[in-house]
Amino acid sequence: MMRPRAFQGWMSGVIAAAAIMVATSSRAAAPPAKTIDEVGADVVVRLREASILAHQRAEAIAAVPSLAYAVATDQQTMLDMTADELSFHAQPGEIVEVGQVMLASGKVTPLRHEGDGALVHLPLGSAGLHFVVAGETVYAVDVINVKPRGRERVLRGAVGVAHAIDLSAASAALAALGAGAQLRIGDGAVALGHAPAHATATLVHPPLGAQLDPELTLLVPPPRHSIGLVMALAFVGLGLGFGIVIARRRRGHESADAYEHRPRIAER
Repeated sequence: MMRPRAFQGWMSGVIAAAAIMVATSSRAAAPPAKTIDEVGADVVVRLREASILAHQRAEAIAAVPSLAYAVATDQQTMLDMTADELSFHAQPGEIVEVGQVMLASGKVTPLRHEGDGALVHLPLGSAGLHFVVAGETVYAVDVINVKPRGRERVLRGAVGVAHAIDLSAASAALAALGAGAQLRIGDGAVALGHAPAHATATLVHPPLGAQLDPELTLLVPPPRHSIGLVMALAFVGLGLGFGIVIARRRRGHESADAYEHRPRIAER
């Protein structure tokens, strides 16, 4: 027979164990927000690095002496020039475009386009950094003006370099955490990871100095502790049932003892 103090201690242990199981299950099931935040920070770092690479390449190409003469000609002349004459080549994952921008109207005339990718034309009409979504790819595009050698009162030259940003590692990391994200730039957007149901959205708006900075929305899943809670309640239920059985047996023994030790009336 279990004594009252021992029974209370046993029940306290059961309830404490159940509480620990609930807390542990909650922490193990839901990915920590810090880890998801770190993946989001990695996306921002990749955007920044790609913008730096695009700017460095655009500056290097704009400084080529032959380009100042080429942008003052026409499209056919530019196409007839070899890559060696222009002294630049599009690198892997890169798109290079050279064009003319009319000073009076702002009309852009593409003169030469190199590189493969979903991005057909670069925003040569506006100098500076741009982020562009084309298909499932995000590009960092840097445009630099080129002063032409001739016709400078009519037009200006422009060279743009687009650098494709590889976000596959970040997307895989978010998917492994049961989380997702959306990278939106203007009307274009790219989904990363897997958007969970009933997610908590966290908006990140990194200042990258672009004409239109991207918006990154992290989609964090809610805590999942239903399995741990059910197990904890089951243990509590078993403990209570066991306690009731012990209590009933104890009362039965007490009744039997009382019956055996009841005062007897002497028979006459």
